[in-house]
Amino acid sequence: MLRKQFLFFCTSAILIVACGENKKSAETTAANDSNATPKTENPPASSEPVRSTIKVAIKDGPMAGTYVAECRQGCTSYGIAGEKVLGNQYSEVNKGPKELSSVQLIVDDINGDKETKEFTLTVSLGDWVNNKGTNFNINTRKGKNEGSGTADIKYGGEKAKVKITGKSKEGPELEVEIDANKLITASNLGQ
Repeated sequence: MLRKQFLFFCTSAILIVACGENKKSAETTAANDSNATPKTENPPASSEPVRSTIKVAIKDGPMAGTYVAECRQGCTSYGIAGEKVLGNQYSEVNKGPKELSSVQLIVDDINGDKETKEFTLTVSLGDWVNNKGTNFNINTRKGKNEGSGTADIKYGGEKAKVKITGKSKEGPELEVEIDANKLITASNLGQ
């Protein structure tokens, strides 16, 4: 047992030293080469293709207006939030009070094109992280009656188009359109 602990300790120490040397080598190369640019494993979000475009129209109230967002990482999924579930997870931080910061959607039992009155939608403007933003909710899944609306889904392969029209439990009418060019699925997760 002592021998295994000793081997684990030695292996860990070697890895720590080796990683430290690679870091020093990369820092030295970048510092000595004025034309060096930092390389990252994942490219900046702006260079990634748009996976989904989200358009939200709030028809009335103090937040009335049209808001648009592009989702380059994650976003719209099929089968990730549950079997046959179409979902959307768009969230950004550091948004102003009248900027779209989050759109969450869950629609159950999707096999193809579908129109349904059962779904959950939350649209947030502003600082949703610290509960200082404004939220609009529709939750009409089984057993729920918060707001009302219809979700029209066109789904096939790795693409989907979603159009939701409804009235939030907070009062304002909403129209949400999601154009998903590439759905996140179990087979392409992480790509």
